Amino acid sequence: MISAKYPLSDSKDFLEVYIGLPEVDPKSLNDDRRCECKIYAPNYEKIFHTYGIDKLQCLWLSLRHMRVKISNFEKETKMKCEYHYFQDFED
Repeated sequence: MISAKYPLSDSKDFLEVYIGLPEVDPKSLNDDRRCECKIYAPNYEKIFHTYGIDKLQCLWLSLRHMRVKISNFEKETKMKCEYHYFQDFED
């Protein structure tokens, strides 16, 4: 699993993002892959899947999709993530 934690501006809260390891999509006839992705923040939760033809494409698309979801979070909630530093964390 890939995970990161971003501080929210003017707050003590964080936006947490997770991207699961690529797995075989059970609905695929061609052994395609999918990743489960999650975004958590105060009063906000999104869980979705991204799909690719192999592990690398699946992860790459997950990262791209996650960036769009973070932008949507900022627009919907009027909260901003601080990007001047990055925090990795482990469970």
